[in-house]
Amino acid sequence: MKMSIKESVEVMRLGLVQQCMVMESVRKQLLAQVTNKHLPMQDHLAECSIGLNPEYDWSEAQCYRYLQSVGKALEKAAKHDELAEKRGLDSKSPVVQIADMLYGDIDHDFNGLLMACAEEVWKTVRRMADERIETGARVDKIWKNRVMEEIQAICTRHGVSFALNGEYNLPVGYMDEWIRNRYITCL
Repeated sequence: MKMSIKESVEVMRLGLVQQCMVMESVRKQLLAQVTNKHLPMQDHLAECSIGLNPEYDWSEAQCYRYLQSVGKALEKAAKHDELAEKRGLDSKSPVVQIADMLYGDIDHDFNGLLMACAEEVWKTVRRMADERIETGARVDKIWKNRVMEEIQAICTRHGVSFALNGEYNLPVGYMDEWIRNRYITCL
């Protein structure tokens, strides 16, 4: 069977579209694994393809743009996990996830101050959760605010930026949402 140049180009385009659809499936599976568990990684994997949803009629240029964006994001996520392993850390552990939340991104080097801070935050939040007696919307909000203030004090001691000044910032937003997801059902 002989194929024309036009048909060859179409086969190439369809192969690229198929690769994009496979990578989108992979990205969605990875995203599902971290949703509501590892918020910075969740955001990283969600943001890498904003506005790019593979379609059958995509051009080669659209495919290349998508593959480049998702490829860079997956490489960055893999480097994050590899660096954690080199430092003797489990990238899925709460301490690593807290370090990512306190940093506000996955693009950091797991430095000693950040990791010591994350470890202390993890122990403190667990202790405060274990000591908690009452629950309910009002009590949960008061408890969460106390936890957030304690996290701020820990971060200050370790020289990690965590500002509870009424303005939204990623580290505070991540910690607030993580505490809600993990420890509070009423808010």
